[in-house]
Amino acid sequence: LNLTLDIIQELAILESEIQSYLSKEKEVSEEYESKRDKPVSYAIPSIGNAKNRCTTIFQKADHIEQSLMKIITLFYPNDGLTQQSHFPKFYQIIEKKYGEKDSFTEFVNSTLEFMKTIRGLRNALDHQLNGVEIYDFELVPNSDVLAPSIELDFKGSKLERQSLSEFLKVLIPNYINICEMTIVHLAGRNFVPTICLLYTSPSPRDRQ
Repeated sequence: LNLTLDIIQELAILESEIQSYLSKEKEVSEEYESKRDKPVSYAIPSIGNAKNRCTTIFQKADHIEQSLMKIITLFYPNDGLTQQSHFPKFYQIIEKKYGEKDSFTEFVNSTLEFMKTIRGLRNALDHQLNGVEIYDFELVPNSDVLAPSIELDFKGSKLERQSLSEFLKVLIPNYINICEMTIVHLAGRNFVPTICLLYTSPSPRDRQ
């Protein structure tokens, strides 16, 4: 129960960080738009610290996988998994146990691209490595201003350049689904039925 509460707390922290960024982007964008058609000078909008914000966000996202792995290791204590393990290794273990066509195996397989992408973003940003780009508001040749965007090409994980805010919006729903369904499958695969013995007291008529 405590480990499940840890995940809920990590999700709440992540959501707070995401909402903080989204509010800032909206504020800056609206301020720019309000001045755009007025006869006043204005600068290209800027978040200012978009990369730092993303580093924090993807660190928090990575903590969710670690918390989920803590729960997984309770169900598979003898399979070489630790809190620092990741879903690709977990997938290899359950594929071997249950087979490629098993519903649990197929579910974990469906999460791998997302989980690898988040892990790649976290590592590249946290260690300031090449392969990740966080773009602030950007003026393009036709004089339009593009909203902040994100791009990744790091150790086999690839994310085409896309809206940063739209990408961040999918994190919480994806993690909620992954955590819920993983726990459901863990419980289903490790359920141990028990026999309940019921004792019924004889009625007064039976005792006569």
